[in-house]
Amino acid sequence: MFCRLARSVCNAIVTAGVGQVCDSLDDLQSSYAGARSAVSYRLLYGTGRAINISEIAPQESGASFETDSEELHDVFKAIRMHDADSVTAAVSQYLSGSTANLKSIQEYRFFVMELVSELYRFARSNQLDQEEVFQEHDDILQTVQRMEKDDLQKWLSDICIRMQEMIQKKRLDTTKSFVTKAMEYVDEHYGDVDLNVDSICTTLGVSSAYFSTVFKKETGKTFINYLTELRMNKAVHLLNEKDEKTYIIAQQVGYSDPNYFSYVFKKQFGVSPSKYKTGK
Repeated sequence: MFCRLARSVCNAIVTAGVGQVCDSLDDLQSSYAGARSAVSYRLLYGTGRAINISEIAPQESGASFETDSEELHDVFKAIRMHDADSVTAAVSQYLSGSTANLKSIQEYRFFVMELVSELYRFARSNQLDQEEVFQEHDDILQTVQRMEKDDLQKWLSDICIRMQEMIQKKRLDTTKSFVTKAMEYVDEHYGDVDLNVDSICTTLGVSSAYFSTVFKKETGKTFINYLTELRMNKAVHLLNEKDEKTYIIAQQVGYSDPNYFSYVFKKQFGVSPSKYKTGK
C-alpha cells in the first residue's frame, strides 16, 4: 500500500523491504538487516513494491545454475542473421526465460557472470573489438550485476545491436574488398581468353553463385557484362591509338575468335571494328 501511495501521490518509485517479525527488541537489528537484504532483491522482483524477506529466503538453495544456452543461441543467431527488432525480441525472450527461476541474489550474479562471459566469447569469435562492443570504463561485471532487470535488458539489447552493426559492417567491408579485388584483377587480366566467372572465383576463393550475386549488387552489372564492357573500351582505345589489324586487337582484349569479337563490338557500338577504325 505504501509503495502504491508513494507512486500516486509523490510520483516516486519506492521499494520497501520487510524483515522477519520480531518477538523482542533484541531481534530488531536482525529484522532490519533482513529488510535491507529484501530490498536488494529488487534486482529479481522489480521496484515499486514491498518485498518480504520471509517469502524469499526459504527459496534460496545450493542448486547449481546453468545458462540457458539454447535461448542464448537464439540471441546470437538473431545478431548474425536478422534485424535490430529481432535482436531485441530475442533478448527479451532470453531474459524472461533465464531469470524466471532465479531464487537468490547469488544465482542472479552467477547468471550475469556467465552472460558477460558468453558475450565476450561471442565478440572474440567474431573478431570484434571488445572495447568498442562494451564501451565500459569501470568493472563491467560489477556494473551489470547491480542492474535491475529492465536495465539489464536494455544494456543487453544495446550490446547485441552494437555487435550486429559491427558484424554487418565487417561483412560489407569484406564484400567491397573482394569486389574491388575482382575489378582490379579484371583490369590486369582482361586479355586472358580464359578469364571467366569460374576462374576469377577460384582466384578469390569464393563460390560462383555468391560472387555473381554480390558483384551485381555492388556494381549494378553481371560479371560478364562488366568484363565485356571493359574489353570493348580497351578495344576502342587500341583502335584509336594503334595501327593494328582487328584480329590482333581482338586477341589483345581477350577474344580468340575475331568474328565473335566483331559481333560483340558491333552490338556494343553499332559498327564493326573495321568500320569504326576507318571512320575514326
